[in-house]
Amino acid sequence: MTLIRNAIVGGQRVSVRMSSMITAMAPDLTPLPDEAVIDAAGTYLLPGLHDHHLHFFALAAQRRSLDCGPQAVTAAGTLQALLNDAPGAGWLRGIHYHESVAGPLYAAQLDAWISHRPVRIQHRSGKVWMLNTAAMRAVCIDEYKALEGVECDANGEPTGRLFRMDAWLGERIDALEELDIGGLSRHLTRLGITGITDASYTNNAAQQQQLKQLCNSGAIQQKLYVMGDGSVSAGPRKIMLDEDALPPFDQLVTDLRLAHEQDRGAAFHCVSHLELVFVLAALDEAGLHPQDRIEHGGMITQEMIARLAEMNLPVITQPGFITVRGEQYREALSRSELIDLYRYRSLLQAGIQVIASSDAPYGPVDPWQVAAAAQLRLDAQGVCIGKVERVSASDALSGYFRWPHDLSLPPRQTAVGSPADLCLSHIAPEAYTEHVARLGASVLQCPTKAGVSAENAEESPICATFIDGKPVYVRADLDGAGQNEILGKKNAAEATFL
Repeated sequence: MTLIRNAIVGGQRVSVRMSSMITAMAPDLTPLPDEAVIDAAGTYLLPGLHDHHLHFFALAAQRRSLDCGPQAVTAAGTLQALLNDAPGAGWLRGIHYHESVAGPLYAAQLDAWISHRPVRIQHRSGKVWMLNTAAMRAVCIDEYKALEGVECDANGEPTGRLFRMDAWLGERIDALEELDIGGLSRHLTRLGITGITDASYTNNAAQQQQLKQLCNSGAIQQKLYVMGDGSVSAGPRKIMLDEDALPPFDQLVTDLRLAHEQDRGAAFHCVSHLELVFVLAALDEAGLHPQDRIEHGGMITQEMIARLAEMNLPVITQPGFITVRGEQYREALSRSELIDLYRYRSLLQAGIQVIASSDAPYGPVDPWQVAAAAQLRLDAQGVCIGKVERVSASDALSGYFRWPHDLSLPPRQTAVGSPADLCLSHIAPEAYTEHVARLGASVLQCPTKAGVSAENAEESPICATFIDGKPVYVRADLDGAGQNEILGKKNAAEATFL
């Protein structure tokens, strides 16, 4: 049992007793024998934050990756220097690459920069891996030239570009590499994140089992809700769509009907206008499930807003992309397209449920930074993109309090009988809008631009985080609360896997 004293809930200073659930709440509770006591020192006790779209393994891998994006490197020369200055002699992994740095990347170009060690660089879209010749040899690419996704030139030789082959590549590389799973989970607790929805389309039954084992071992402390392919029954079926390689329409309709017959919704990767039109047409044919949802909603026209509202489809969006990719959006998109980019306010005004999330490692993982991006919509140069789509940071944060298995339910509350997945913040959610307005663009600064933010999390308003009633993170400056370290873990035998 844990007792939190002097916490603010609903404007009142209270004590809260909890095990895996909140069991009592009163102005003052007397500590029980052997009960852990934490003095909240007048901070705000909130439901733990749930990130509704994140890629856990990719985010863990990002912690040992080179940032090759346009905010970190600006030209071919600086990218070449970054690759050659990296220590060691084994694999190099780069992320966030965009053509604005040095154009399209092929093995020949990478070889001219670095050929003595295997290198793979991921496009910021997450769609393409680009390998040098040493990397192609390491994965024996010549034996797999016929695989869908392996790009070959006019002579039938691999170019080094692999499309949507994350799982295949991971089987040949990541099994040999150490991922700091526990370190990432601890970092998420420092941000107040007690639950995540893993939205990786590669989540098959084996991947789900691996995630479950990591939960049961305590390596992943957060509650997990998992999307995946047709073999995974834990969450929505993830349907990955690429505008330039859409599946046969009849096949998509069949897949939707099968998912709905299994009482599963579908989560559609929809970044472009064409992808969204394709999805809505398929849903018209297959019918709707209450848990169907649109992931990203990167481009939504006014006409599509009306259609989404009619179909009551929620949109899980990522306003953080405006911050980390805004400069490239302004260069690549027309004025009319920028109006449709990652809409927010206009969707809310149409009665559409909009949930903010990170899509980490492709966007910033810090929920408080995501909320600030939704309110300010500033790119790295301080240019506002889509001012009319601004929402308050408090409204954006509210999505993190939604139940992962049913987004239509009212937000989770700090109340007796509620799960004891909680966090303490020195800023109330309803006051975060004013906080962002006061600090302005400075709240958007993030040392690594995307994915995992600063390890010390000193700028986060989170003071402590609790999972299943146990303190898993307590910041040293919380009066009487102990040291900035992990103070407890979930019972490994009882780890919850939703």
